[in-house]
Amino acid sequence: MGQTADALQARLKEITYSAAFHTTEQALIFINCAIYTANKKYLEGTIKLPLGDCSLQDGNRVIYRSYKSVALGKTLGWGFYRLNLDNYIQYDSIYYAKVVIQRMPNIVWKKRKYYILTAYPDLRRTVKEEPPRAAPFVYF
Repeated sequence: MGQTADALQARLKEITYSAAFHTTEQALIFINCAIYTANKKYLEGTIKLPLGDCSLQDGNRVIYRSYKSVALGKTLGWGFYRLNLDNYIQYDSIYYAKVVIQRMPNIVWKKRKYYILTAYPDLRRTVKEEPPRAAPFVYF
């Protein structure tokens, strides 16, 4: 959120994808979607609503991947995908979100035994599933 193009591009030296939510509200909505969905199997509590897929990774991390339909056709964020050392593509329309939840053996806050490690628009998935429509600009 609030990332400039320069800040996102600077991250491309170390990684292939760099993206940011358009607004704080969008990030919070998808964090809550992740918690509601993860309650099904991975966190304490009952499922509220299945709004994506969750899986348990090494290190006791729950990975949430949103369904495209949850975005209601609105773009969640924007970012850059690095093609090679000097070329990258700007994506202005990212329709998927990814949230990483860290499970803990002890209570972290109130009755919760987890915290949100990170949340971001899932540009990698967008590139894989919707490359032609989502990438209008190529930079050299």
